[in-house]
Amino acid sequence: MKATIIKEIKKFENEMMPFDEFMAMALYHPNGYYTKMQTKIGRAGDFFTSVSVSPVFGEVIAKWIVRKIRDDHLPAHIVELGAGNGQMARQIIQVLERELPDFRYTVVESSPYHQQLIREAAPNARIVSSLEALTAVEGVILSNEFFDALPVKLVCFTGEVWEEVCVTVQGEELAECTRPVDSELAAWIAALDIPKPAIGQRIESPLEMVRVYKTICQRLRRGHILSIDYGMFTEDLRLPERRNGSLRGFYQHQLIENVLLYPGEMDITANVLIDQLAACGASCGLTTTQISKQRQFLLDHGILELLTEHHDPNPFSQVSKRNRAIIQFISSGDMSDFFYVLEQKRGAYLN
Repeated sequence: MKATIIKEIKKFENEMMPFDEFMAMALYHPNGYYTKMQTKIGRAGDFFTSVSVSPVFGEVIAKWIVRKIRDDHLPAHIVELGAGNGQMARQIIQVLERELPDFRYTVVESSPYHQQLIREAAPNARIVSSLEALTAVEGVILSNEFFDALPVKLVCFTGEVWEEVCVTVQGEELAECTRPVDSELAAWIAALDIPKPAIGQRIESPLEMVRVYKTICQRLRRGHILSIDYGMFTEDLRLPERRNGSLRGFYQHQLIENVLLYPGEMDITANVLIDQLAACGASCGLTTTQISKQRQFLLDHGILELLTEHHDPNPFSQVSKRNRAIIQFISSGDMSDFFYVLEQKRGAYLN
């Protein structure tokens, strides 16, 4: 994959590939990280997700879906974006089969490898390969760790101006270089209103995220969008601890700061600016009904009801494992502190 990227870099003017195009190739090229046939989630992969920790996560999401469908008298059509290995789809469908037997479950997943995993995990889910193939939706659109893997542009403050970070070739290795920002990127930076950026400060610009979310919002005719992701707010960009940005890689459960290493072999991700995602939805006519930490969302929607009282001394029993997972999800300082949940809705029909 590295050789393929180097070949493509040489086609760019001054051999400078914008970072978002590098990220797109590293992750979504036919030989990229998300498309290749290898395990990515769990102990045998590179990272854990909330879904891989315990089925209780999917059960809480399913309870939320059932409540929204019933309370708002919506068609039981659920769309999951980027379903990965299909674990969450399976967990949700198991609940829906009991509560909403007339449901439809559609998955938007571009990777042929992941499509096959989804067919095995959730055989009654319909799969489409792109948002463009998704027709108008009345119901619920949901995602878990979808937006944090979309390509981002990368900018750096040199001490006088902001410049766009690109990827070039030095010898036989990938390296960073910079160039002036274009008008779209300059306008986005100006809107951040960072009065005194530190020299060397880096920020990821989610322009692709905004474009994708607009498409998603346009597909929603009536109903809810639930987005769960690594997140922060735009104002957090001013914090000293954010001067190096949030871009990072995960390789064999190790955090990798240099995301140019292992292209095609490593996950690359950046925090989602959750308030900008919400603002994008608002510009498309959606109403924000909740922004919260994942822990609070799980508490609000009944995760504690899934605790089971038992006196089994075996710490490896299924009940013990399930109860421990619930405590992990709601404990301060654990993974739920790093995730935000955004809920937006369209109440009236979109013509």
